Amino acid sequence: MLEVVSFTLGPVQTNAYLVADPETKEAVVIDPAWDGHIILKAAQDRGWRIGHLWYTHAHFDHIGGAAA
Repeated sequence: MLEVVSFTLGPVQTNAYLVADPETKEAVVIDPAWDGHIILKAAQDRGWRIGHLWYTHAHFDHIGGAAA
């Protein structure tokens, strides 16, 4: 079963999601928003490897954390 960790980040309180398969440790981030380092740390703390970033749309508040 997939695990989902939700975040509300940045000055406009954007929703971002970390979704992973706990068996394979593979993860994706949906709308990395702001403060990507927070999402990255959450994945690292769980031993998950982020392999993909998925964007629902290209507004600044949904892609701002991609560089992390």
